[in-house]
Amino acid sequence: ITINRVLEYAEDYLENNGINMLFETTVKDLIVEENTIKGVIYKSNEKTAEQQEAYADKVVLAVGRKGANWLVDICEKHKINTTAGVVDIGIRYELPDNIMKEINTYMYEGKFIGFPHPFKDKVRTFCQNPSGFVSAEVYDDNLALVNGHSYKDKKSTNTNLAILVS
Repeated sequence: ITINRVLEYAEDYLENNGINMLFETTVKDLIVEENTIKGVIYKSNEKTAEQQEAYADKVVLAVGRKGANWLVDICEKHKINTTAGVVDIGIRYELPDNIMKEINTYMYEGKFIGFPHPFKDKVRTFCQNPSGFVSAEVYDDNLALVNGHSYKDKKSTNTNLAILVS
């Protein structure tokens, strides 16, 4: 099964269960009545000035990295209490496949968690890519970070993974 087919199944499931999806749409504000989010105000196309409203029993905001500041501003505007989550700081580490051979044989992505001395902060691995590649990613304001990828038909001789400290 391909990732595209998995996404199609997910989309079909959501649609068959009454979820309406809007693409290329920008949420501009929340509709808040009696301290409850009732819906959103959105623009379906940036070329038009026309805003529309959508009401729902439940609203899920999944804004990602780019929308984090917008979400903070919207929550402040509507006096919605928020709590900061855990922040993970980490590195991407690359090592020869032969060191990870036993793990890669039995698990595509091994997950390791530890609480090392002396501080006992949570340390974990994330996003392991057997025979994968490290790649650069550039975000807004030229913030350059690294990520890792594995490909079905293209292999390296290295495994890379993130090591994160919470």
